[in-house]
Amino acid sequence: MGCPEKTTGRAAIIALACALVGVPAGAQQTDKAPPPGLALQEGVTNQLNKAISGLSSGTRGASVTAMDEAFRVLEVAKYSELSRGMFSEAESAVKQARRALQNGRRADAVAKLEQAVSALEGSDVPQLGRKADLAEYEGAILVNADGKTLGELNAEVESEGVVAVIGNWQDTLGFIDLGGQEVVLPRDMIILGKPAPLGGDIAVLADSSRRYAVKEKWRR
Repeated sequence: MGCPEKTTGRAAIIALACALVGVPAGAQQTDKAPPPGLALQEGVTNQLNKAISGLSSGTRGASVTAMDEAFRVLEVAKYSELSRGMFSEAESAVKQARRALQNGRRADAVAKLEQAVSALEGSDVPQLGRKADLAEYEGAILVNADGKTLGELNAEVESEGVVAVIGNWQDTLGFIDLGGQEVVLPRDMIILGKPAPLGGDIAVLADSSRRYAVKEKWRR
């Protein structure tokens, strides 16, 4: 699908999305996008390898962050798997790694993280795509394949895709992003997690190119 040349109304939003992904106006996309699971596999594996390296060298803080970000993606991927596969296996291993680290067993945590990486690298990428009503995900936190926050879903469906806001979010530590750009994302790139009864739904943007940047955090 090419990007529109006019930039009025909704077309302006589409043009902004095209600018973010680097697609010239009027250009035709000829390359078939990789399956969403591939982006999640790559992002989670990178984060887990960072956690393993950090724990092995004694840098716990950054390792815990990388592990937690990988875990939030794995929870979404596990829910979205059409049958139990590598994401479910990796999610279970990372959950055990987190518990081991909390109990002071760093070596056991590293072993479980390595087990998770082996599960991700030793299996075929499963099909993702549990059907869901997007209206139920209004305001869901949108993260990239690394588990880093991008913004939130408006969950408004257009013919071109799903509307989301990149930036303009606030996390539980009081950090707030002062940006906020409305973009339209392809529906098949949005992987939805298990609905949370009290809010806090998470969706993953399965974009292996990392074309959508994680916004800088500012403290209020």
